[in-house]
Amino acid sequence: HLSTLTLSDIPFGLLLVLSLWALDGQVRAPSKSRCYQFLLGLMMALPFLCRTIGVVLVPVGLMIVYRYTRRVLWVVLGSLAGMLPWILWVMIHFGSKGKDTVTLYYTDYLGWWFLFGFASMGRVFLLNLLAIIWRSATLCLEGLSQALLSLSVTIRVISILLLGLIPLITIGRHLRRGQLLPWFLMTYLLVISLWPWPPYRFIVPILPFLAPYLLLAIRMLLKRLS
Repeated sequence: HLSTLTLSDIPFGLLLVLSLWALDGQVRAPSKSRCYQFLLGLMMALPFLCRTIGVVLVPVGLMIVYRYTRRVLWVVLGSLAGMLPWILWVMIHFGSKGKDTVTLYYTDYLGWWFLFGFASMGRVFLLNLLAIIWRSATLCLEGLSQALLSLSVTIRVISILLLGLIPLITIGRHLRRGQLLPWFLMTYLLVISLWPWPPYRFIVPILPFLAPYLLLAIRMLLKRLS
């Protein structure tokens, strides 16, 4: 559905894939070229320039690159070169008054967050967390969620919530390996659980990553049962 509309979700997903691919390549075969490292940092900033939530990739990416290569200075400079102009623009419009609502909607992100985020942080976190668990199952296993409609509401809700927890638990278990993807996904999901907007459109771009973790866990479970 989101692919049929002029929205940022699918381009954001593409930029995430490209950035993660480039970061993984630097970890596997580190390049000493300052130019390459600068361009890598610039590429890490591109998801952020497409959607603000993309900012998560930068600290996580820098942490992983530093752990494996100890070379992050030029990567940091590349990221700052891409991010700072937009950050300054947002800061200029923070708390702006008297402007048209369209301009404020696309610039005063901090104002929106302070308005809706701090006012009811506990409720936002709980509802978003439940939505993330629910959507992790229903979006990854659309056919199964439709099949569960024939069951009672209680059984359907419990089944979907349990299925939605599976990829999150699997990602959490992979964190100790120190790999890029699990750390990015867990940080990303944590941030959107605190984001004062429904997480549906934030989950869609990372479905290519969530689905394999879900299927991997189901495969491991079936293997144990057999």
